[in-house]
Amino acid sequence: MKKRIAILGATGSIGRQVLSVIGDDYEIALVSANVNGELLAREFFGYKTPVTIISNSSYSVQENDQNSHIFTTNVLADKGTYSDVDVVVNGISGIDGVLPSFAVLESGKKLITANKETFVSAGYLFMERAKELGAEIGDKIIPIDSEHSSVWQCLKGEDFECIDSITLTASGGALRDLSKDEIAKVDASFALNHPTWKMGKKVTIDSATLMNKGFEIIEAKHMFATNKINVVIHRESTIHSMVTFKDGCSKLQFSAPDMRLPISYALTEPTRKEVDSSLKVPSLFDLAGLSFSTPDYDRFPCLKIAKEVSERCDDYMSCVMCAADEVAVELYLKNLISFYDINDIISKSLQKFSVGSIKNPNDVLIIYQMVREYILSIIGG
Repeated sequence: MKKRIAILGATGSIGRQVLSVIGDDYEIALVSANVNGELLAREFFGYKTPVTIISNSSYSVQENDQNSHIFTTNVLADKGTYSDVDVVVNGISGIDGVLPSFAVLESGKKLITANKETFVSAGYLFMERAKELGAEIGDKIIPIDSEHSSVWQCLKGEDFECIDSITLTASGGALRDLSKDEIAKVDASFALNHPTWKMGKKVTIDSATLMNKGFEIIEAKHMFATNKINVVIHRESTIHSMVTFKDGCSKLQFSAPDMRLPISYALTEPTRKEVDSSLKVPSLFDLAGLSFSTPDYDRFPCLKIAKEVSERCDDYMSCVMCAADEVAVELYLKNLISFYDINDIISKSLQKFSVGSIKNPNDVLIIYQMVREYILSIIGG
């Protein structure tokens, strides 16, 4: 029988790529979007089986539409929303994706996730609950970030306790070849020109600041239960991670920089299906031309901030950092602040909100709102 799948964030970058590779093994049962519900209503009108469409949009339902329409995304935080599906892909960007992750976990359904913020803002809480429910990484929780999918693939058949270290690669983002003075003058339109990956705006700016890699350090720490995580700048983005084991052996994963590859594998594992990609399949001869370097923390201070926060065994400070980054990137995308204002705002937020705790998932939203109000106050409302 076909698996019934829910795709959260179905009009975003991840959601679109999921829809492009999903095969006949799946039947789409639920899709969501923030404000593009009408687009989904048009796309799934006349689909072979009824689909639940969830969004914050307001639109008229077409005559003879067999689908169900829910006009608020608040229901994504209710585990009952997923009672009629087998698999949920969380492609929601940002803190909005955190409560849906917890709801899917509580529902007992398989969670395929690209939402870093769940692990950054509440990773200890999430993994503790996952352990209580018997939901393991690679079974009930599947990563589709290219780096974490790569680590997961390298760990197939291995014992997590045998990990010595994990190395995550980073392209360096759109500003990797600029001086610090040049970076300081760059506006969002330039920073959105990622050299290798096609992604949403938020994660593309996070890649330019290297905060995205900082988030991935924290995500990997929680997923794979190790604090020994390194970052290497790898311009070509064909090696996505390396796992080194205690015996001195290492495994790495080598593929074209195409998000559809980890997405497809998450949907089809343990088998692999062909993905129609315009990108060249790397060969062993390509290994000779690859480049690797250490990150520059002076030009990209967000990565240093994230590494320092990662060393604290605490969801609270990670959540403050995550919230501050989300607000600062939003302001940068609107050209209301400069590039290096992003790390300055994050640092000030960490100083302002230095003491606190997270006891349940809803605390994440409370902290986000407090941080948001603080940031807007210091930049002039």
